[in-house]
Amino acid sequence: MKSILLVTLIFCLSYTTKADVLVDGYMVLTGQDTAACKIKLAGKKKVTGYYMLVIVTEDGQEKIYNAEDKLVQAYGFEYLGMKYDYRFVEIFKTYKSGFFRLIDDGKNYKLYVNMISDYSYPVATTEAHYAVFKPNGEYVDLTTFKLGNWRKNLRIILSDNPDALKAMESISSKEIPDFIKSLNKTE
Repeated sequence: MKSILLVTLIFCLSYTTKADVLVDGYMVLTGQDTAACKIKLAGKKKVTGYYMLVIVTEDGQEKIYNAEDKLVQAYGFEYLGMKYDYRFVEIFKTYKSGFFRLIDDGKNYKLYVNMISDYSYPVATTEAHYAVFKPNGEYVDLTTFKLGNWRKNLRIILSDNPDALKAMESISSKEIPDFIKSLNKTE
């Protein structure tokens, strides 16, 4: 009897882990049209992630938007009481372009993040890759991974703010989110 229960439990767990997880959300297409959609977060085959947005149409068909095609500029959804907003960020060097998650929606700067993993046998490390946007749309990406030039790029976006330039010289890459939040609190 115990073995039957165990087999049933394993079957149920394996079946539910392959179930699609869909959430109500939105996407902003390149032409700035915003559309309501069902976003696929988990399940069989392809799911939404850094390189793609997967939606399920009203007739149950999956539609995949690859980030590199630049058809989707942003998307978002709520899941388990948390709000998630993503924006396409074009990266010109080192890494591929993709969707970054908004972590600070400030009046002076918007800060987005993507976590990048690097596998150097036998160790895997994960570091933040940020994108900082000004209200006019100008942005830079800040690669904090290994030999990333995050300070150089941060100086570019802060070039019109001498106080921020001075203050940034004393921060580490781990302090970027708090630093940007502090810049958004100042007048």
